[in-house]
Amino acid sequence: MTASRHLTGAQQVELSRSETGRPGRCCSAHLHSIRLCDARYRTRRVTHDEALVAGDPVALDRLYADDFEYIGPGAIVRNKQQPIASFASAAIDLLEGKSDEVSIRLYGGTAVLTGHFKGRVRAQGREYNFSERYSTVCVRDRGDWKIVLEHGTVIRDP
Repeated sequence: MTASRHLTGAQQVELSRSETGRPGRCCSAHLHSIRLCDARYRTRRVTHDEALVAGDPVALDRLYADDFEYIGPGAIVRNKQQPIASFASAAIDLLEGKSDEVSIRLYGGTAVLTGHFKGRVRAQGREYNFSERYSTVCVRDRGDWKIVLEHGTVIRDP
């Protein structure tokens, strides 16, 4: 099993298991590279948030892998083109939005992110605030990270 690297906002690194199944250890150079990856992922998340708010189809196309899927409210599965078209056409007008509480786990060339997204949207002539928990899976593709899967669950007001 590949070692898992869990990174939180406090730059904590936990290695769950090494290749041998014993608790993992890492050297300071390895910790530096993990922190660097953490910074790059957090920058990528900000870029994704900004692309969503801007409704920028070019940026979203660049961030999403060709086989990207989004699973959203109602468990509806959308392919890469569907959310890009929704944001670009302003059918969904994300007026503002930002991620927080982002946690990142690295598994070799795969990253799993979980986080919280809060925003304000205009849809069908109405504006409203929303909050969701999400999970995102990214893979390294020719040296760049691409989002291959995202799942969002809307948090209902109590």
